[in-house]
Parts: sequence; structure tokens; C-alpha cells
Amino acid sequence: MRKDIVMLLRELEQRDAEERAQGMPRAERARNLRPEAGRFLNLLVKIARPKLIVEVGTSNGYSTLWLAEAAQQVGGGVVSLETREGRHREAQANLARAGLADVADLRLADAHEAIPGIKGPFDLAFLDAEKEDYVALAERLLPKLPWGGLLVADNITSHAETKSYLDALAADASLLTTVVPLGHGLAVTMKLGKPFPEAFVTTLAAQEERGRVQKGLTQVPRDVGALLYLLTRASGAKRILELGTSGGYSTLWLAQAAQATKGQVTTIERDAAKVNMARRNLGLAGVAGSVTIEMGDAERALDRVQGPFDFIFFDADSQDQIDYLDALLPSVTPGGMLLSNNHLTSPIDLADYTAYVRSAPDLESLLLPLGAGIEVTWKARPRRASR
Repeated sequence: MRKDIVMLLRELEQRDAEERAQGMPRAERARNLRPEAGRFLNLLVKIARPKLIVEVGTSNGYSTLWLAEAAQQVGGGVVSLETREGRHREAQANLARAGLADVADLRLADAHEAIPGIKGPFDLAFLDAEKEDYVALAERLLPKLPWGGLLVADNITSHAETKSYLDALAADASLLTTVVPLGHGLAVTMKLGKPFPEAFVTTLAAQEERGRVQKGLTQVPRDVGALLYLLTRASGAKRILELGTSGGYSTLWLAQAAQATKGQVTTIERDAAKVNMARRNLGLAGVAGSVTIEMGDAERALDRVQGPFDFIFFDADSQDQIDYLDALLPSVTPGGMLLSNNHLTSPIDLADYTAYVRSAPDLESLLLPLGAGIEVTWKARPRRASR
């Protein structure tokens, strides 16, 4: 991100903190999302490459800057709606100052009235309006999302009013939602197009129960599994690699996403009993045809695996992940992703890994405090030379 945009974001963060400290009435404050949530939005846009983003609740343009900076990189655009005229003017000035005015179409309008008139489809919508309006706004936004489109909503864990929103999403089997606990909580929802097959849902539930009662069987929790699906499908990843199959729970999510992207998963596991369990789960779920299991030590198995890869999930021994990163990073496609598990539970073992992905000039990385801690890393595409 350009230095001038970073400085502007910091300036707006300081102003937001001052408004809160001064006790400015809530209705008058900018009420910006938290910086870590902004970084996640920015990364999500780069991963999903939406052509059109619709934002409900521009405020002073803080979140719009995060969205528009990424949209500019992927060739997309933002339409942002705001009802407060003063904040609308502030946002116009901030986007112009950042050199992003041509990427963001800022409109002074009521979202309930304006959304039907915006020509869709929207590939990604961001909801940061009055929380009691979330259900009604989602009902207007969701029909304009394509299959695989994303709806992200802020303030999910900080406002009790959002429970009805989450309940409405959960009641629709054609939607998949996971809550990312950054800032005030972001609900990330994908429009699946059709519900998951019953065999997949049943197999997931059985493996979740097995994970609760079987000693020595480690697997990611459901919200991490859903995240794996969302990011794999949103990115369109076709060549997917997993290190650490265990009983196949995370593999199920990756394989179901691979069916949507017409991709293939290669997964590596050294424990024969876990390999057998994974094979059985994949068969029961009806996704075995999308997965190749390589049995053996990861270091040796990688010699048999051919890149390039669009998506890699590291869930092997934490102390070895830096070595796997060194070996596999060159085979990750530009625009591809690496997800690494256990960054909250094994931060010392993963310190070298974390330091590298957060400092490498061609990588952007962010820790999501889900499960044992997921470090999400995106490999940048080469920028086009300006004429």
C-alpha cells in the first residue's frame, strides 16, 4: 500500500479515537471499523478480485479507502452509500486525497432505496449501517450477489442487535457464514447457489463429533473449515495443497470448494490410520474424486507433488512449517494464498514463519484469531508497468 494512503488511514484512525474520547454522540461520530478489520477487507478484495463492490455506510471513507485501494489493484470498483451529507463530503475529500476517486463512486443516498437501482451483480457487498437494518438490507443485497459472491457485515460481536441478522443467515441453507473475530467482529457470508449435499453435511457432522470424543485426533474447528471453503472458492483456486490431513475434516471443506472451482486437492498425511479415516470420510461425502492423498512424511511426499499451487494449507508440525514455506513458496502462483495453522497456540515454533511472511515484499499477511490461529498470506501479482 502506498505510503500516502497509509498516512491518511492513520490520520483518520486518530480522529476516530479523539471523537470517542471526547464523548461525541454516537450518531455524530465517524464510527470507523477497526484497523485490523480494514486490513482483512483489503486482503479479501485482493483474494476474491471482485469487479463491483457495494458498501453500505461510507461514513468519512475510512473503510472505503481499504476497499478502493485493493479494488484498484484488481481492476474493480466501489459504489458506496451514505445518508449523512457532512460525512459524504468528508469521504469525497479523503478518496480524492488518496488518488482513489476514480475507483470509488460515492453516493449520498438511502441504501434501502438506492440498492435496487444499482446495476448488479455485486461480487462483494460490505454492510456497516445501522444494525437494526441489517436483515432488511441483506434482503436487498443478496439477490444481486452471484453464486460465490460475498456479503461482509461489521459489528457482529459488539452489538446484540446483529443476532437476528446471524439467525436469518443461518436459516438459509444456500448461504455459508463464518464470523471472523477482528475488530468488532466480521460476518463473512458466501452465496453458495444451492445448499451443500446432504452426504457432505452428514459426514462433516459425524467427523466433528469424532473429533470431540476421539483422543489424539486433532482437526480445525468448524469456523476455520468454513473459512477454508470461503477463501478457496472466492479465489477460484484450482490447485490446492494441504499438509496434514489428519482425519480429513479440513480436507472435506477444501474438496467441496474444489468441486465448485473445478479444482483438485492434494493432501499429505503420514499416519496410516488417519489416512484410512480420511479416505472413508471423503468417500462418504462424495468428494473423493477431487482429492489425491499422498501418504508419508511431508518432506519426502513433497518430492512427488508437482506445483504450481493456488492455495496451500499448512497444518503439519509447527516447527517444520518454515522449511515447508521455503520449499513451496516459489511454486505458489501470483495471487495465490498460503494459510498456516496454530499461530496462537505455537507462536514460538512459528516465529520464523510469521516474521518472513510479514516482511517479504511480495507477500501480505494477517493473523485471524480463529481456532488455533490462522495466518492468511497472499502472494501479490506483479504490478503492471505504468506508461
